[in-house]
Order: sequence, then structure tokens, then C-alpha cells
Amino acid sequence: MCCRRIFLVDDHPIMLSGVGAMINSQDDLTVVGLAGNAEDALEGIGKTLPDIAVVD
Repeated sequence: MCCRRIFLVDDHPIMLSGVGAMINSQDDLTVVGLAGNAEDALEGIGKTLPDIAVVD
């Protein structure tokens, strides 16, 4: 089964951790990267090429 690759962006580490854990608990979803600011997000998204970016 193919997984949706998700990149998370939030400036609150607790949110990244919690949302990331919820996403990774699903069989068809996987977190491919995390970022705490826009600069790191752009770099990470460019490297990981996710299907979805969840940005706060």
C-alpha cells in the first residue's frame, strides 16, 4: 500500500510531536519532515518532496 508523505510545520515543538505521532499511527500516512519556521520548511520540503505540507 502506498503512503501519503507529509511534512509538518509549526513553531510549537509539542504540536509537531503530537500531530506527528497521530499521523504516523496511521498505516497510510508517514511524516517525512518537521520544521519550526518558514526557512527550514522551504528547505525541508525541497529535499523531501512530500505529498502534503501541513503548515501553521
